[in-house]
Amino acid sequence: DRDVTGVQTCALPISLRTALSTFPCPPDALWHSRTGAPLPGESMQHGDLGPWNLLWAPPPSATVAGIIDWDLAEPGDPYYDTGFLAWFTVPFMDDTRAATRGFPASPDRISRLHAFARGAALAPAHVLQLGLAAQNEFASRVTTRPTEPWPTLRRLATHDAARADTFWTRTTLTLPPP
Repeated sequence: DRDVTGVQTCALPISLRTALSTFPCPPDALWHSRTGAPLPGESMQHGDLGPWNLLWAPPPSATVAGIIDWDLAEPGDPYYDTGFLAWFTVPFMDDTRAATRGFPASPDRISRLHAFARGAALAPAHVLQLGLAAQNEFASRVTTRPTEPWPTLRRLATHDAARADTFWTRTTLTLPPP
């Protein structure tokens, strides 16, 4: 029941991007999708940075104390994790699907988006675009990658859910003019 739109949580992508941009990745490292260090313009990414992979400090601090489940880490877009976390914490999905992700009532997505953007030091429109990019990239990974967990995620139709979330986000979530 943590409020993941808190500034500390939303600042997490900045800290993670900074740390992963300097990760000393060996040139022969093996990842799910490829071998080697990040290419120019890339950095390491967690690959599954959702609330389910955050460890929380006990109350009263209720801050993120760590990140677990690094099995999908790989070189890639340094902003993928930011978009992925926004996708599931704003959330960029309809109310029915948001309820399955722990939102008992319809969340105030615009307020949550603005809070996330403030914490991430990005414009809300940029966070929205990063979320859409993460949805599209995730759907692509599910449909094209041959090794686990991707075939299992394909059988579970998570790519269809991601595409539905993309459609919902594009057609429903609009930002007021700045």
